[in-house]
Parts: sequence; C-alpha cells; structure tokens
Amino acid sequence: MLLTEIEANKLLADQDLSIPVSLVVTKQNFASNFSEIATQAQKLTFPVFAKAQVLHGNRALQGLVEKVPSADKLESTLQTLFAKQDTFGQPIAELILEEGAEIVESYYLALRYDTSTRKLITLYS
Repeated sequence: MLLTEIEANKLLADQDLSIPVSLVVTKQNFASNFSEIATQAQKLTFPVFAKAQVLHGNRALQGLVEKVPSADKLESTLQTLFAKQDTFGQPIAELILEEGAEIVESYYLALRYDTSTRKLITLYS
C-alpha cells in the first residue's frame, strides 16, 4: 500500500504521535480561492515547506519540495509546484504546507511486502 504524506500524517496523529503543523492545498482550491488559503496559511509559522503529494520518493530531487520563506512568496511557489509533473508525468493535484522543524536526528523507516517470500520487510536507517 502506498500512502501520501498527508495520509501517513493522519495515521500518526490518530495514534497521538506528534506531527508538524500543516495545511493541505488542492490545485482546484488554489485556482478558485487563493485568498482562503492565504488566510489559513497565516496560522503557520514561516518559513514553511510546500511538498507535492505523490506516491513515490525523491520529491526534493525532482523539485517537488520548495521552501516558502514568507507569506508573500506563497502564491508564486504554489503556482510553480502545481505547474510541475511527477516522475511518471502525472500532474500535481495536492500539496501540503508544513512548518519546518529543527532536525536533531533523522531516520528512515519503510515497510514493504515481499511477494516472493510472502513476508513483511522492514527497512531502517
């Protein structure tokens, strides 16, 4: 099963785990009502990160994660990201705006199902 970051954050929050403050922005909502997005974004502490929601990794390497230094750069950054496509040529339909966090340590965890051995594989680094 593949999850977007939005879906994974919801699962974490449902288990009372801490997640960064964020705001979900759809391409449709951006096109029709940016003023509402701008109002909601005022609740975030800038800089924030605008991250395309795609079902594969390496978003930053593909230019699908952008730092938004201030509220006055929000509209142009979102416009740029929504104009892009992912690795498979799919348009970006949804973004998450997320407050930055000071990174003390970083870990990677993934769970994958191996169909040949019919077992769950845990990747951790």
